[in-house]
Amino acid sequence: MEFIKRNTTLISIIVLVGMVLFLSLLRSIERDLYRSGECTKMQTSRLIENNIQPIDYDRIGKISNAQDQIRSIIEEASTWPCLAHGHWFRIGFDPFHKDIILNDNTLLPYKEKKETVWIYIQHEFKDLNATPTGIEVVVSFNGRPERILIPYEAITWFDDPTYNFLLKPWADE
Repeated sequence: MEFIKRNTTLISIIVLVGMVLFLSLLRSIERDLYRSGECTKMQTSRLIENNIQPIDYDRIGKISNAQDQIRSIIEEASTWPCLAHGHWFRIGFDPFHKDIILNDNTLLPYKEKKETVWIYIQHEFKDLNATPTGIEVVVSFNGRPERILIPYEAITWFDDPTYNFLLKPWADE
């Protein structure tokens, strides 16, 4: 008890530092959760308060190249802390494209069946990013998070069903 009386200031500083570290940890966890998919109601209201609007598909439609349209959509969506206003993206891509970065064990079943690989960017994703060459994101395959890079040239289907926006970049070929 005597120790506590003599070192009250030191103990107060230690408790204060501990609280600051704990709050920093909570913010970090919240940030990770906040960027992990579709917005909660609270997050959506924060986006509305900050005047973050849905993607302007009228503007996107005026871009002549499908790859540039996809890049613009992903660039805009990647600035959001989560997918707001009911957005979700369905992306189909050719598993045989040479520049895809994805675990071979994940791609093998699609290659064997010669099927399009489909990913849905809605709930279980992180680190959505539009690179100069493609879409980079961490998605969950069978409960395992995996980093994937999908070159724009490999994309055969891209849509935001909530807003009836659909691109089939190679449909004419």
